Amino acid sequence: MFPLLEMFTGAEFAARDEQSHIDAVLQGLPKHTAGAFNRTRLCPQCLTENEDRYGTPAILNAHQIPGVSVCFRHGIPLLEQCPTCRCPFERKADLVLTPWRGCSACGRKPSDQQVEGLLADEGDHAIAFARFAAQLLISGLRGASREGIVQLYRAGIHELGVTHRGAVNRKELIRQIVDRYGEKFVKRVDPAFRTDRLSAWLHILIESATWEVHLGRHLLLSFFLYEEAERFLTRYREIALHPRARLTKRLARTEVPDQPPLSGDLIGQVVAASKAIPNCDLDTLWREHYGLMKRLVRQNPGALDDLRKELERGSQRDYKSSGDNTPNSHPNDAFWAKELMQFAPRFYNGAEYPERGTRQLLLRRIGWKHNPTSDLPRFPLLRKELAAACESPWHFYIRRILWALTQPSARAWSRSKVCKISGVEVRKGQVLMDYCALKVVPEVAGPSDVMRILRDWQIGLSWEGPCPERVFSSVGRGYQRRTHGDG
Repeated sequence: MFPLLEMFTGAEFAARDEQSHIDAVLQGLPKHTAGAFNRTRLCPQCLTENEDRYGTPAILNAHQIPGVSVCFRHGIPLLEQCPTCRCPFERKADLVLTPWRGCSACGRKPSDQQVEGLLADEGDHAIAFARFAAQLLISGLRGASREGIVQLYRAGIHELGVTHRGAVNRKELIRQIVDRYGEKFVKRVDPAFRTDRLSAWLHILIESATWEVHLGRHLLLSFFLYEEAERFLTRYREIALHPRARLTKRLARTEVPDQPPLSGDLIGQVVAASKAIPNCDLDTLWREHYGLMKRLVRQNPGALDDLRKELERGSQRDYKSSGDNTPNSHPNDAFWAKELMQFAPRFYNGAEYPERGTRQLLLRRIGWKHNPTSDLPRFPLLRKELAAACESPWHFYIRRILWALTQPSARAWSRSKVCKISGVEVRKGQVLMDYCALKVVPEVAGPSDVMRILRDWQIGLSWEGPCPERVFSSVGRGYQRRTHGDG
């Protein structure tokens, strides 16, 4: 199983190395990686096939991988003891000679034994896991750093969306693993589940500790996140072997340190902070001002109700008075304004391929069916929200570029492919990619984090681009050939 340890724990040595180095590497490997009961496992059909093909049976390494209980070739349960007399194949401090000599008690060979089928509730998972682990064993990949292994796992977790406020949701991750595979399976693969010691389970995502984690946990998490060996190996090459440079800070809050200290009670401070965030709600406050919200709840758990009312009053500011003072305003003006105010954040924060937030598109998405040319003047509040919700062309372009750059496979794309995937014209796309490289896109960001990144970069919906003074030549039918010189 040393190839798996090379893949997940950084262990590496060659036969020509000094014995002291080899001993040091072996001593540093994670202990107790043999599985649930530390027994040798055999497949009767593999023993028979090897004897027919090579003249002798063999104990396969792939059958000894932690958590593997079925043969990756034949899909039948592996034997750990003689089916006839129940004598274990492996005894402490003794060689396993059963494939060649038969059971040490009754003398019967495992290749002559009949094997019962798998239980229906875990058969598919057990076979898929055995084949997944066997392909990793023979892949020959190794050499990932601690940072690379952690980035590989975090990328898979963010792709599945098992996060909470940008961080890994430990409880949800463990719950999904158990729900998918069942307690019996996960207990066999990972000893932490068998002993119910899960408090340190996420040490696998800590760079200083990931190499010391049980091999079974590495395999279990890798299998859960990527399911297919080819997909895992591809991501291993892309991420684990070429990790991104670490950032000293995650998405630094550039606005907050420059603001003067807020005064008054905590609710007043939170309300004041909410005024700087368009269409602010409780979820946005938790995301943008986590520390302030945490202090507020600790000081007064019931304050959230008062804060929610304050936000609702703020979201409807001037609606009634503006409607009364505007002649011929439509009676549903405030309703549609509120619909747009609530829809716009969902529209821009989605993880799907970005569409430009134009006036026509936003009105159509909220279900407003009036004629914009003739009827919109009767909706002054809606017009006001619409003006604030529409985005500039450059804001749309950078949303698409960031959407492409935060795709799981974007690391392997060329700059021209990023432009092609994003749909942004090449010259504008090159300028925006240079701008993103200067700002630094967070390494764990996903497509749903685009608007959060733009807020931290202080880029609003009316952004005029990184170089407003530059004039880009037209493309397509609007292109005009440029001439040089006097003629």
